[in-house]
Amino acid sequence: MTRARTTWTLWFVFLAIPGSGFLRFDGIHFSSKLEFFAVANSTIALLSPGFREKTRHLLASHGGNSNRWVTLALVSVVLLKFFTYTLLPLGNGFEACYRSIYAPLERATA
Repeated sequence: MTRARTTWTLWFVFLAIPGSGFLRFDGIHFSSKLEFFAVANSTIALLSPGFREKTRHLLASHGGNSNRWVTLALVSVVLLKFFTYTLLPLGNGFEACYRSIYAPLERATA
C-alpha cells in the first residue's frame, strides 16, 4: 500500500471507528453535521486527482518524515478514540438520567 493510501485509510478509520458519545467525532452513524461534513468533504477530496496529488507531494516532503508524523498521529488518535469507547461507551448523559417506571418511587405525603 502506498503512503498516501495508508494515510487516507487511517483518516477514514478515524472518522468511522466508534468512540465515546462525549467526543465530537463519535464514529459510524455520523449523527452530527460536523461528522457528515468531514466525511463528505474527505470523500470529495479523495475523488479529486489534483487534491490527491497535492496530498501525495506533501506527505513525501522532508524525506518522508511528514508522512511518518501524520501516520503516527492518526494511529495514536484512532487508538485513543477506541479506548474512549471502551471506557465511556455512552454519551449525552442518557445513562445517568434513565429510570425504570416498573418500580416507581413512593410519594411522601405531607
